Amino acid sequence: MPYDWDKCIIEGKKSFDYMVSHYNEMFDDTTINNFYIRYATNSMRLYYEDVNEQHNIDIQCALIPWIKQEYEDKILLDDRNWKPFRDAHDHNDMYLGYNKLFQYKQYYFQLALESGCVCKECIPVNTCGHPPCFELALFGWREDGYEKVQPDNFVSIKNNMMPTLYWNLT
Repeated sequence: MPYDWDKCIIEGKKSFDYMVSHYNEMFDDTTINNFYIRYATNSMRLYYEDVNEQHNIDIQCALIPWIKQEYEDKILLDDRNWKPFRDAHDHNDMYLGYNKLFQYKQYYFQLALESGCVCKECIPVNTCGHPPCFELALFGWREDGYEKVQPDNFVSIKNNMMPTLYWNLT
């Protein structure tokens, strides 16, 4: 069933409140609970699984200190830096996304809070009851010879911030 925008706001607030209350339980020094890499845009559907398989562990190791720094800088827990995002194709999927992109090598990712479980047994329905967890949504990558983010060659990223065009989507 598609997520209407009001439902996205409600689900997003639940995920954000969970993060605020359980931040210290969501990861340790080496592992993020139920960590997964998903897609941020429909064009990333072709690429996110390969990135997840090839780089998941290394990305987690780089992401944990980044999340901790965002927390220490008092940016992570500011609700103005989070908003819901829906699958642009059919609105059957949503996550709460952060406005600052995480960069790992040439890849750009949006930090996200998944409102439920992403384990393969539960997709598409959260049947095991896992709480919200951090994940990354593949947004694109830099490629030599191109100023804009690939593969779409449509937007530029400045200061690792989510491009306004995408941040303003509802």
